[in-house]
Amino acid sequence: MRIKSKKGRVLVRKNNAILISIIILAVIMGVFGQDFAYFLNWISDDLEPIYNLTVLTVISVSLFLIAILMTCFQYIRGKIGTKQLGLFMFLSLIVGLVVSGWSIFVLAMWWG
Repeated sequence: MRIKSKKGRVLVRKNNAILISIIILAVIMGVFGQDFAYFLNWISDDLEPIYNLTVLTVISVSLFLIAILMTCFQYIRGKIGTKQLGLFMFLSLIVGLVVSGWSIFVLAMWWG
């Protein structure tokens, strides 16, 4: 599936949209994990928020790793070019390191 402009140029391919969505979801879960942990605790008092935050942090870091692997596999298969490889690796690595570092720092502060 491709999203085309009026001139017929391909704007976003399905594979690229999935990668971008994974990165955005990982950023949201990493940055707002503490709020989501409190929200999940408000919904259900079964688990302490610290366990919810731990799960959310692991999922966020895992999504960044999945994005890196998907980018490598798509480059090997020839579905993305060198320019897109650089863009997605930059987003996954640089943004992933900053966001994951922040969420791990917050998780470490919660665990004490």
